Amino acid sequence: MEHIAANPGPARHPGAWLLAEHTALTLQPASAGLLRVWEGGIWATFDGPHEGPANDRGDRLLHPGDALPLRSGERLVIERLHAAQPARFTWDPLPVEPAPAGEPAAH
Repeated sequence: MEHIAANPGPARHPGAWLLAEHTALTLQPASAGLLRVWEGGIWATFDGPHEGPANDRGDRLLHPGDALPLRSGERLVIERLHAAQPARFTWDPLPVEPAPAGEPAAH
């Protein structure tokens, strides 16, 4: 994952990224993974179309300890929930499950 909007986090969260102030970051992973919030709050918005109630615009408010799974190719825009409060997150790929016998492997 390469983005100029995010920087490696401090040693207390190895591998965590600092979400820059006043910056929106778009994630569109090539493979499924898990976005986990370590510090601060993150406002996350999924690209549409959205399932569920008519007022669901794909927004999620994430706090420390929250984790949000993303599927391959799914598009998510994240930004700090509070501009003055640092927000740190990690991105961890999910293991690829083997395809059942006789079916091609998922890519």
